[in-house]
Amino acid sequence: MRFYILIVTLFTFSCGSTTQKEQAKEEKPEVVQEKKEKEQVSSDFKVVISRIENIAHVYVDDSLIYKSEYHISTKDGVNEQIDISSYVENGAKKVTVALYNGNEPYENQTDTYWEIMYDLILDGEVVDFVHETRNETKLGRVYEAEYVIEDWRFSE
Repeated sequence: MRFYILIVTLFTFSCGSTTQKEQAKEEKPEVVQEKKEKEQVSSDFKVVISRIENIAHVYVDDSLIYKSEYHISTKDGVNEQIDISSYVENGAKKVTVALYNGNEPYENQTDTYWEIMYDLILDGEVVDFVHETRNETKLGRVYEAEYVIEDWRFSE
């Protein structure tokens, strides 16, 4: 009988300890560390101007970053590439393209024609194409278009 009690006691302790070990494993959730790498996707943002009559400006947020030379009759075109990628990487929110007709000071001038043609480019792909012309005697700022930079990504 002692032998029987000894075997039952050993069996009970051995089963109990296995069960306790299994319970301890179940209670401790495995901690899985996911390695999240922040991929910094840098994009190539450009404004490419192909026609200007008379002076083009490009602003990022409210800062003038580009001012063209004075152009008359650019029918053959110009190739002004304004890279704004570094501004975008630093948190810029908008780009404004403006055209001025005539030349400062605007008094005592007559200029009846203005023109601007440009592309908004993201990673080598044209996102938007603009070509505006007018025959009018207005001088100074005659054209302005504002673009939200984040919208370029969704225009493709």
